[in-house]
Amino acid sequence: MIKGHFRSFEHEHFFEPTHDGGTMMRDRLAFEARFGPLGWLAKGLILRGYLTKFLSQRDAVIKRVAESPSGEWEKYLQNTSFRS
Repeated sequence: MIKGHFRSFEHEHFFEPTHDGGTMMRDRLAFEARFGPLGWLAKGLILRGYLTKFLSQRDAVIKRVAESPSGEWEKYLQNTSFRS
């Protein structure tokens, strides 16, 4: 990272088939805060919990949109190569 509150920040999604024909999405988050010992303290006391909650809420939106029978997911893929 060049700017921001994090020294490094990596977030990945992994999609795996389930035994019942569904899909499970897992997140992997790895980050380091700036500001030496203060950053380490903030990471342990605040940032980890905040980012976990943030990603859980975001994942709930992804799930709702992906499973919506309305086809709402299509508007998110308008400018990608995934559209047929």
